[in-house]
Amino acid sequence: MPLLHVDDTNLDGENVVVTEAVKGQSRPDGDFTLSYRGYETMAIPVTASADFVASALALLPTIETVDVSLTELDYGQREWMVTFSGEAGDLPLLEVTNGRITGNSARVRVTEAVAGTEATLVYDGSSNPTSRKLSVAVDADTTYGFKVIAINSIGQGPLSAATPTIYARDGANAAYTTLSGSALTVGVAGSIFEEQVIYTSGTGSFALAAGDSGNETIDLSVGATGDEVQAALRSVAGLDGVRVSEYDDTLSGYSGPSYKVTFASVVGDVALLSFVARDVNTVGQVTEFVRGVSNTFVIEPRKASGQVVRDITVSSEFAGQDVFFVELWNSDPSTTDGTHDWYADGGVAEYEPTVYEVQRVSNPNTTASFDLIFTFDGEDYVTSPLAGNCDSVDMQIALEDLDALETVTVTDDGVAGDAWLVTFTSRLGDLNMLSSHNACLLYTSDAADE
Repeated sequence: MPLLHVDDTNLDGENVVVTEAVKGQSRPDGDFTLSYRGYETMAIPVTASADFVASALALLPTIETVDVSLTELDYGQREWMVTFSGEAGDLPLLEVTNGRITGNSARVRVTEAVAGTEATLVYDGSSNPTSRKLSVAVDADTTYGFKVIAINSIGQGPLSAATPTIYARDGANAAYTTLSGSALTVGVAGSIFEEQVIYTSGTGSFALAAGDSGNETIDLSVGATGDEVQAALRSVAGLDGVRVSEYDDTLSGYSGPSYKVTFASVVGDVALLSFVARDVNTVGQVTEFVRGVSNTFVIEPRKASGQVVRDITVSSEFAGQDVFFVELWNSDPSTTDGTHDWYADGGVAEYEPTVYEVQRVSNPNTTASFDLIFTFDGEDYVTSPLAGNCDSVDMQIALEDLDALETVTVTDDGVAGDAWLVTFTSRLGDLNMLSSHNACLLYTSDAADE
């Protein structure tokens, strides 16, 4: 602006002098254009609304949909935030042409506010719109999320929200999976079912009682058929899988029918059934014919890299999906070249989920600060001091700062902030109890399935 003019004709003394302290700036005016992937927009006024900028960009053949917001700044300045809702990935910057903008040093500048997450187009439905399934190759030990875009004859819509993040991992490799257990000295599968023989004599009735629970069958008459004895035993809890056959054998002092009972649904040694006579003229006895043996072992699934497979970072629908089929070999233990003689199938091994260590910490004196000590491999790791009534987040942060721990979860377990449950989610196995330099703290241990 021009300098002020002062009329000093009636002023005594020195003349009044006017100087410019700060040069004013004119508001920006005019228009500009934006270019994206080789295509340029129409002229965009510097006073354009968010909707105008969004429409100008959406008309470009290289842009499907964008969301634009406007922020008014000082001195006529404006900021448009452009979100590329129809395209995934870290995209190139818009290019600007400033030639038609007026104002002192006025210009339009483009910067990247948030970089798009790296993305790869894995399926283009425009070439095969009837497809309903898609298989995508992924890298192990990498997280993934997916977005989809609806396509029609006009064009494509905005990106959907991302799916929950999934963690891709290698499955177990049979060649690297290890087994451990005493059963390996005789084979890697197979169980010997318990067999017991019931001898009867006299007249009247009797019942049979399970050796572990004492639960009794209904009364049976001396001379009952094998099917009748089997039905009576299968009505007792835990004995629903027994098989009974009439046994052509006698024992001194017993002249009635004999029955062989095979415990096909119970693994290992089974407690003897008890013979319960209902009449004075009824006698009986139960003997063990074959002792049941459980041939058990531990499978430790391993990847081809040799790393143990752990279902900790895997979604619940994928946890425990590795299947191991085992066989019984009839070979000398010294045979190690793979030339084993097959004897029988052992079936599919049972999967047991990961069990986390859970410890409970309580502080009866909530006014006294305390620390926590985690001992691992003979070395003590001490947390920073915690308030006597600290919240679970503070305790979790303090524990995860220890070099010997990666991740834990801590939840409140007291009515007045005086107890916490600590779950060790990255350090597996039977761990040492937490301790403290504060002798008032109390600790208990528990375990939780994954």
